[in-house]
Amino acid sequence: MAKEEAQEEQKLDDFVGGAEGGAKASSSSLKGILLLAASALVAAATGLALALFVLTPSSQADQPQDEATARQQELKKAVGEAPATEAKGNPAEKILFDIANVLVNVAGTDLRRYIKASITLDLKDEDTLKKAQAKATSVEMTDKMISILSSKTIEDIDGPDKKHDLKQEIRVELSSILGSPDAIKQVYFNELLVQ
Repeated sequence: MAKEEAQEEQKLDDFVGGAEGGAKASSSSLKGILLLAASALVAAATGLALALFVLTPSSQADQPQDEATARQQELKKAVGEAPATEAKGNPAEKILFDIANVLVNVAGTDLRRYIKASITLDLKDEDTLKKAQAKATSVEMTDKMISILSSKTIEDIDGPDKKHDLKQEIRVELSSILGSPDAIKQVYFNELLVQ
């Protein structure tokens, strides 16, 4: 037993550095702790600065106003179109109107699945845009979108041809609300999610 205690005392003395080295060891330990603390502080400050730089937008003008607008801009970049919001007498410019975040249950799924859709309508002229922007018309068009989408089963929207048919149905129905069969030139899905 005494031999084991002697070995432990020897280990402790070796660790601390004996009576003479004790002061040096604690001074050395203090320097090590301070160096470690300073390194941790520099790392934390660098991490914070990097996070602020990466996560903070450069300017509000560069940020899209909403999710539908962001998707619309991505679509235009992918197709190579110039951004168009309202035509000013130039027939090449598009007049666009968004209906965002329509959420409905999928027909035939006992309320276990849903469809989330956002669309952009390419309108024929500024008069049509003014009609679409009117509160009553906008509400009526959203209601029609809900009716159309909630009547669809998974099979009704699965596949490119069926999505094209859905776009045409939406175009015809919403054009009738706007008072002209050619009021909407094209329907674009910004989002069509089935869960």
